[in-house]
Order: sequence, then C-alpha cells, then structure tokens
Amino acid sequence: MTFGSRQSILVCTVLFAISGCAATQPPRAYLLGHLTKIQAIDIRELGLPLVELKPVLVPDFLDTRDIVFRKGANELVVDPAGQWADRLSVGVRRAVGDALTLLLTGMDITAGRPDRAATWQVLIDVDLFELRADAPGAFGAKWTVVRASDQVVQRAEYTRLVVTPVDGGDDAAAAAMTKALDELANRIAAALAELARGT
Repeated sequence: MTFGSRQSILVCTVLFAISGCAATQPPRAYLLGHLTKIQAIDIRELGLPLVELKPVLVPDFLDTRDIVFRKGANELVVDPAGQWADRLSVGVRRAVGDALTLLLTGMDITAGRPDRAATWQVLIDVDLFELRADAPGAFGAKWTVVRASDQVVQRAEYTRLVVTPVDGGDDAAAAAMTKALDELANRIAAALAELARGT
C-alpha cells in the first residue's frame, strides 16, 4: 500500500467520523400543557373581565430548557435526549394560561402585555418541580390573585401535588407535569370564578 493510499484512507476515515457526529439526533422538544384550539376572536370578548397572568417565578436552577430529574437526595440529572420547548418559567405560564382560557369562558385571559386595564392579576411562584424516575416527585406553587386596580390580594394559597414516578421517559415527564399544571389551573379558576360572582 502506497503512502498516498494510506493518506486517502485516513482522510476518508476522518470524514466518516465527522459526518457521523453531524448526524447525531438533536434532543426532542416537549411542550407543557395541551394542544391549543385555534378559535376566531369574538368581538363580545372585549367586554369580558380581563385576567393578567404575570411572569411565573421558578428556582434559578430549574429555569432552563433542560428536563431535570432528581436522583437520590441531592443529585440533579439533565436528560440529554429531550428538553422543554420553552424556558420552564415561560412554559408554565403558557400552559396555565391556556388551561385558564378553557376553564373560564366568561373571562379574557392574557399571558402577554394587556391591551386594557385588567380586573385581576395572577401571580405564580413555583418552588417545587421535581421529576423522579423511581419514586414520586412533587409540584408546588404559591399562587395569588390580586385586584389590579389597587393591588389588594383577593386570594393567596399554596398548592402542593404528588407527581407519579416518571419511568416512561420524557413523554411521561411532560404528561405528569401537565397534569399538575392542570390541577393548579383548576384551583386558580375556581377562585377567579368565585371572585367574579362576588363583584
């Protein structure tokens, strides 16, 4: 075998290795919440009470697109195969906003900048968003409903939920946390509906 032949084989081997690395699959992206139904805007909605969902607070180590699992007492493991489609605080806000929109058809829910004065503001502070593969995880959040006109607190509660062990990978993780966010939205919706009846 000549020196030139060896060089050609070496170059081909290196190129094959590089192309193999380039072909590595990117992590899959997961959305919290449910598929949003696109509906035409009814002009009558403009007269509905407006609920402004403020930016959600989550611990700094969780406010990322990484799907993080707790392992043992103190170890956090980042899943290399999947990630959230949004930063976690953004994804929670969007998912809860979508759920409230479905639950409160007599109110206008916005997770963006309101175009008119809000009736109520909802603040959510998540302190637990714990996924485990081999044991129950946990979701916990303090949520507050504030009257927007004078910033007087109308409701303030803490919701803590057990999250079933996630042994089915990232699909199961997204489904488990979506279920927890649905329950959080149910409790916030009940409080808002009660406030609306009292006004």
